[in-house]
Amino acid sequence: MKKKKAGEIIDNAYFELVRRFPQKPIASDRELDRAIHTVNELVDRGFENLTHGEEAYLDVLSDLVEKYENAHHSIPDASPVEMLKFFIEDRNTNQRAVALGSGIAISTMPEILAGRRRMNLEHMQKFAAFFKIGFSVFVPKPKQPKTSSSKMHAAKK
Repeated sequence: MKKKKAGEIIDNAYFELVRRFPQKPIASDRELDRAIHTVNELVDRGFENLTHGEEAYLDVLSDLVEKYENAHHSIPDASPVEMLKFFIEDRNTNQRAVALGSGIAISTMPEILAGRRRMNLEHMQKFAAFFKIGFSVFVPKPKQPKTSSSKMHAAKK
């Protein structure tokens, strides 16, 4: 493998990748699978073993994959209760142990987990301390208003 030179971006390896999978917006799940396969091949080689051209190609292709996935396969944010359930299962514990260990009333746990009682900031902090994580994982993300493309177009005028 040839040594990388400062400012060197375009090389034969870059052009070979472009011939294999042109850098254009991904238009289908089939193309997404091919793009992910290409990304994985490059990442598996190790960044220190890539030419500047391969690094540049990987950077752009990763952005194209992310853009397509966000548009077509977005994953909704988990609710605070879903996060709590995840950590209880992940840490192989139970409601009672979490309640006792976090200092939350045992009777409050099933109420929170069933959605009959809202998790407050104090609960979030206590759960976070118990699981030894940042409490922000329990803070719900603010809902983004959905904007139609026609509204966006009108706003640009």
